[in-house]
Amino acid sequence: MELRIKDICKQKGLLQKELAEKVGVTDIALRASLKGNPTVGTLEKVANALNVEVWELFTESPGESEISGFIKAKGTIYEIKSRQDIENLLKSIQ
Repeated sequence: MELRIKDICKQKGLLQKELAEKVGVTDIALRASLKGNPTVGTLEKVANALNVEVWELFTESPGESEISGFIKAKGTIYEIKSRQDIENLLKSIQ
């Protein structure tokens, strides 16, 4: 699953190191977390720090629906195939 965090940071003029500070972790910890299967909590923190919706971290462009990957939430790994899957997962664990 490709996250577009680098693209969003670039658009907002924010270095990934600065994003890590906003999230409250080191740059190395943030990169490691996002490289594998990030938790929903991490994705929510990143989205909040970037002032975007969680689903926007996954799509190539607004309205793009082709998403494929896995997210770990509360010890369970969920397969994500669409923006709607992300939104449903977020609703179900809150």
